[in-house]
Amino acid sequence: MGRLTVFWALTLMCLAQCGCGDMYVGKKYKKGPVLCVGHKTAPCFLTNKINYDDLWLGSPNQPLKNIDSLNVFLELKNGDIISPTAVNWEWLEGKKARWVAERQGEQYGPDLLVEYEVAGCGFFIKDKDLIMIRNYPGIVALWNGSKTKRYTLPLSYEGLVALFGEPDELTPFFGK
Repeated sequence: MGRLTVFWALTLMCLAQCGCGDMYVGKKYKKGPVLCVGHKTAPCFLTNKINYDDLWLGSPNQPLKNIDSLNVFLELKNGDIISPTAVNWEWLEGKKARWVAERQGEQYGPDLLVEYEVAGCGFFIKDKDLIMIRNYPGIVALWNGSKTKRYTLPLSYEGLVALFGEPDELTPFFGK
């Protein structure tokens, strides 16, 4: 019994340390202009629970400047509660947004986007128009459209559905 226990303990430690290799590690939730990536909360063989914490609102193909209403509010770590569709260049200037980088490529699109940061949240701008928002550690919670229910990050799948509805796509992703 002792050798078998040691064998399994060492096996579990090795798998946990190596992250199970190139295996299933999470899911991507996609609903209209919302993309949220979730990761398993423990090594791949111990749980099915996924925390969704990498939130993107808007995209080069669905820029926030063209969306009339996204029925959520973002609570930033500085305490501001904002509507993502109400953010504009003047708001960023008023918040003394910090320039981060110029971005271009697969997830940013063919046009050059300029990334600014306010309270740890990334705002991607093209020609002074808001294209998309990405949570780093800056968004601490999302509120429903009537500001009656607060969902802290990371979100559960149920929280995503309550805020945005059933996904258009829910796909697993793999990696280390």
